[in-house]
Amino acid sequence: MKTYAGLADRIDRELAVGPFGDADGLLRDKELYYTGVAWAHAMEAPPPWNGPEGSGFDPLPSSFGRSALDMVRQPPVPFRTLSDSPLPDLGSHRRTRARSIVRRRAAEGDPGLLTDWAADPAPSAVLRVAREVLAYSGFTGAIDPHTPSSGEAAAVDTGLSTAHALLPAVAATTFPFVSTVLVLRCSIPSMHAVQLPEMIMVSRELLARPSPVVGEALLHESLHEKWNIARLTRRLMADGYTDAASPRVYLPWSPSDGGRRNFNAARLLSTLHVYAHLAAYYVAALGAASPSAPETADLARRAQRNFERAAFLESALRFERVDGQLGADGRAMRDWLASACLRPLQDTPGELSLDWRPFPVPDMTEQELVTA
Repeated sequence: MKTYAGLADRIDRELAVGPFGDADGLLRDKELYYTGVAWAHAMEAPPPWNGPEGSGFDPLPSSFGRSALDMVRQPPVPFRTLSDSPLPDLGSHRRTRARSIVRRRAAEGDPGLLTDWAADPAPSAVLRVAREVLAYSGFTGAIDPHTPSSGEAAAVDTGLSTAHALLPAVAATTFPFVSTVLVLRCSIPSMHAVQLPEMIMVSRELLARPSPVVGEALLHESLHEKWNIARLTRRLMADGYTDAASPRVYLPWSPSDGGRRNFNAARLLSTLHVYAHLAAYYVAALGAASPSAPETADLARRAQRNFERAAFLESALRFERVDGQLGADGRAMRDWLASACLRPLQDTPGELSLDWRPFPVPDMTEQELVTA
């Protein structure tokens, strides 16, 4: 469908540039930031993922080194409320190399895949932290390591390829923020934890899904890591902002997702960042589909669902009490996502005559949506 293909192409290019889209600028600022933290605390700066000539792809020292620096910042990991949650003790592993993390694809900047949990001791520390973080968040299910089969490894490759095909500029400027994909046996399809920088996790069950769904999950979690770097290197939140003191906004779709949820201002902005990109992702998928194809209706539902949530979040970030929690760059990011992605979609029903609207909240006022 040509209208959606052309629209997605324009949005893709817009989302890959500027202070929040350009990967090169954010990654340079990330290195400067962590070099400064390391210097201030007389610690080692995280090494690059690709070591000296001939040493190959080696991501764990970077992840563990960043984790060690996050621990010494005051307050530690300032963009999450972690005063009572587990913080990883991974600094002792920062010279550990996991030989079973390999890059399988040729695309520059794509993450590697942990292909064998049993071959290396270091990933067990990652698993421990992931379990502690999920337990802290209230998750009571099992989380176990899973060494992917050749077919499951291929599903990761295909998911990355699908994201590159649908949103080439976004994929090329998002995946470089993640070094490692780990596969778990877990009921959560995919996840990212700020305590485990540069890593994302997917479930073995997810890898049995169609490639656009796998690609969405990989992009989704990588966007969280990209936002985390923007949070560190841009003035997204107002001076003195804390998650604990921020007003929260009720997410009206959350009961259908398993329970009532209220997000603070930082998490609203982070989630808008993800949903806006995923709306564009599924519009691109529609652009590559036939109107009569069996999967088209599902792709349209996914595009509309991500859009309506993103549009609600964008409007919620303009509520007076919430807007006051944003820094100048936070407002700029909100407005950039609206102008680059949401407004163009609203103006283009396309071949399927899609009705792009925010998630409906007919019975709730702004005062009722915002809680202390």
